[in-house]
Amino acid sequence: MKRLLFAITTLPIFAQALPAHAQQDSSPVDVAAILRELDTLEHKQKQTIESARQSAINPLRQGLGGGPAATNLYTEAIGATRFDGLKDKVSAFTDWKKKNAEEMRSQDFQTALRLHLRYLILSLERGNTDKPMTLAKPSMDYVAELVKAQADFKSDAAEKEILSKKINDSIFTHWLKLGPWLPSEKEWESSPNNVSGILEKNIRRPLREAKDPNLISVWDFEIQTRNENISKRGSRDYDANQFKTIELPKLQFARANDLVALGMNNRGITEIFALIKTNPQHPDFAAWLQRLRELLTPAEKEPPPPVPAP
Repeated sequence: MKRLLFAITTLPIFAQALPAHAQQDSSPVDVAAILRELDTLEHKQKQTIESARQSAINPLRQGLGGGPAATNLYTEAIGATRFDGLKDKVSAFTDWKKKNAEEMRSQDFQTALRLHLRYLILSLERGNTDKPMTLAKPSMDYVAELVKAQADFKSDAAEKEILSKKINDSIFTHWLKLGPWLPSEKEWESSPNNVSGILEKNIRRPLREAKDPNLISVWDFEIQTRNENISKRGSRDYDANQFKTIELPKLQFARANDLVALGMNNRGITEIFALIKTNPQHPDFAAWLQRLRELLTPAEKEPPPPVPAP
């Protein structure tokens, strides 16, 4: 209690002991000048970040020049990350290059590596824009090359080693410290070899938001590609039947919903109705029924509130 009384009674003394200038505000600030300088500082900061980003992207672009260019860049990244800090760094790195020389000369490996670099550059461009539509066509071009490469790979070893890694886990990301410039997985597909994910996140999503009719052709591309993959791989009867009876109808249902999203309700309704009639055993049958009923009997809008009497 004594301490509290002391604190209360001494407050005015401390206030009086402060010099007069400490109790007063300073002269008015030059608002216009400060705002101008803030704009200048912000501009310089953006330029610095963009310069650093471009400096990181430039080596990746050089790696797209061809198979040897890509493998040279990959070798440099391996040396700078995997062997950094080792006492016998030089000899260990030399042994690694000898051991992996034949694989890195293979066409499969070099193709997978160039695709990985290309997708990483696309990802960095996506992380630097708030207009995802600008990356829809480049992403589609990438997918077309990816699908062709996947069909031509003699084995899946190179794809598993290079293309299956997410861009955040890429050796180039670690080497060049690209993480802060990459987009989130919510807005961009992170796996360079996930065709369905790239088509949906990178391409269909912005097309859907823009109500672009090209949205349907992207569905047709995926359906055709997956049909061809089933045929080319000589898949087991079980896998082929699974695709035909389960996965394909799911794709067709999603396509029909996008017809509705584009304002083509009649086409969407007709296609969903056909799916229901031809796939009564499908696990999504109940959800399809519900969706079709929603489209056929849309909820009535709530009546406007009554106008108060004058």
